[in-house]
Amino acid sequence: MRRPVAPGIEECLVIDRPTTVMTPSADRVADWPLDSDGLLDLGRANLRAGQPLEVVQREVMDGADIAVLAGDEDYASTHLLWLDRYPVVGPYGALVAVPAEGVLFVHPITDGTVYSAGEVLAGATLDRYAQAEKPIAAALYHWHDGEIFLAADLRTSGDEVSIVLSPGFQSLMEHLAR
Repeated sequence: MRRPVAPGIEECLVIDRPTTVMTPSADRVADWPLDSDGLLDLGRANLRAGQPLEVVQREVMDGADIAVLAGDEDYASTHLLWLDRYPVVGPYGALVAVPAEGVLFVHPITDGTVYSAGEVLAGATLDRYAQAEKPIAAALYHWHDGEIFLAADLRTSGDEVSIVLSPGFQSLMEHLAR
């Protein structure tokens, strides 16, 4: 069972036991008392009730703050769904990268510092994604009011990196630049 969270990121049902992790098939869960959405919601609630991620704040350049959220290697990326639980969201949401399981990179969107933060996030995301045993996405996302949208695709060609903004995020960037 999979449910899209954002382009390139899907939520899936797993059964985590002390020594194994299983992904049950649709046939296997067909007779269970909850449908697939109910099972995913139950799993999400179980994860949310667990330990929060560790938050490390860093100022990287031009006043741009980047937070690194890290924790349980297997389920840290799920915390993207309730990012407002952490002190990393600005009035326009947050610019987020989920390059690999175990870590989120976040910049609170408050003003034009999102430009320099985006460049730093892009580089860190591509580095982590390339080195990860469990890569997730080489992209940046815009988290706003509990919803997740693609902010930018990250593309590489040789030593060059292109940050291709989505039209919606481009509009927000132009608004912040005024």
